[in-house]
Amino acid sequence: MPFKPGDRIWIEYPPERGDVVHDSGWPAEDRCRQRFWHQDEHGLHPLAPDDVRRATVKPDELIIEIAGQRARAEPDREREVGMASGTVTTVDPC
Repeated sequence: MPFKPGDRIWIEYPPERGDVVHDSGWPAEDRCRQRFWHQDEHGLHPLAPDDVRRATVKPDELIIEIAGQRARAEPDREREVGMASGTVTTVDPC
């Protein structure tokens, strides 16, 4: 499911992680601790951890990579520990 500007993303992750909260090269037991969602005009869609290549959560930017796309999002100001969300601003091929 391709990302586009204006879409919303949510990333749930173990709070002890650093900036990189998910990497497809990690062992399976580490990858299953994250959950991802993508919302577009058709509704809310879960993303399987195996479909996400990498996810990064920074104070000023969220980045999520799936096959062929890297979406950058402006994070919401209010954030719970272990949960980040934001609105996609740019999408690049990767």
